[in-house]
Amino acid sequence: MTENNPLTEETSIVALGASARALAWSAMRAGFSPWTLDLFQDLDLARFSPGLKFIQGRPGNILKQLKQAPAGPLVYTGGLENQPRLLKRIQKSRPVWGITGDCLKKLRDPYGNKLSLEQAGLLAPQRLHLSQNPTDSCQWLVKPKRHAGGNEITPRPHSLHSTLQSKNEFFLEEWIEGESRSAVFLLGASRAELLGVTCQMTGWGCFHASTFQYSGSIGPVEPLANEKADLLWLGKILSVEMGGRGLVGVDYVLRQGRAVVIEINPRYSASVEILEWSSGKPYFLLHAREFSQVNAIPSGFSKVQGILGKGIYFAPQDLVFPETGPWESGSSPFEFPAFADIPWPGVCHQAGAPVITAFARGQSVAEVRNILEKTAQELDNCFFPNGTVLR
Repeated sequence: MTENNPLTEETSIVALGASARALAWSAMRAGFSPWTLDLFQDLDLARFSPGLKFIQGRPGNILKQLKQAPAGPLVYTGGLENQPRLLKRIQKSRPVWGITGDCLKKLRDPYGNKLSLEQAGLLAPQRLHLSQNPTDSCQWLVKPKRHAGGNEITPRPHSLHSTLQSKNEFFLEEWIEGESRSAVFLLGASRAELLGVTCQMTGWGCFHASTFQYSGSIGPVEPLANEKADLLWLGKILSVEMGGRGLVGVDYVLRQGRAVVIEINPRYSASVEILEWSSGKPYFLLHAREFSQVNAIPSGFSKVQGILGKGIYFAPQDLVFPETGPWESGSSPFEFPAFADIPWPGVCHQAGAPVITAFARGQSVAEVRNILEKTAQELDNCFFPNGTVLR
């Protein structure tokens, strides 16, 4: 049972992902009662939504845990887009409100979607197999085919280790210099709506993120004329040509006024909650309606004025989450938070692990960024009161 809505068959959903809090709270604002399965089961998530913590390992472990979930469709978020076989197995026992099957494989294929985008006149970085010899005219990254949040991305070394070369899970991608941004679309049958654009923070030093790691979003921002034209055309390609449905995120780099498409995230993405609070609209409900006729009634939540942002704090070294801190007032799905993804006191976090998410609002991207950077410093002082923070 949640503190707000009892689990009922009509409004029950299962939220599955590495971190399900943002998705679950979006579902609650849309009038659903989520049951969650993720890696953390943080304090604020558990307060409002029942669920379980992942048993990591084989996908079969997830299938076993899902047997404890109530009846209802499953909606996935970060990381599960890389598990098309698992999603196919889940579909045997419950509906999946999300992109699956051949469409999912097409959207996540780094070579195939690049070709589709270029044929449509859109921009994408060069991509090569590890066995190919890249030119020296640009910088190259080594990227895993199955990754989320920018994890495991590294600059290409001068010589690749032979064991890495033999693996088909990695590829080379041209490094694109420019401003990282993210767009969110609502896709339907032969139609696409651009819901908004945010600045995407990667490798945010004050939050101790690694170089290419996703570490926050700030927005909404108004795209430039050519950038917006690229995005509107991209939405049509994703819907009409590739068959996408529901909420889809796209990471891109703004270079010389054009959008260079880096990655397609065919699921609820990290910046959705920022755009949802900014618009005051229940985006999860719009997503659900692309897959089923639903009777959910959105819960009341108010549009938040201004520019909004969030930053994910990563442990710079091993730490134990303290009992007291600026997050003590708690957080709620129905009020724009100061903090979310709040761990239980005493939980140990290894160096590099995500710890907590800070939120802020202001009148400009620069102001929100400054507020969040001050909050990151406040968290440093809270977690390491003696001042010894390894950077």
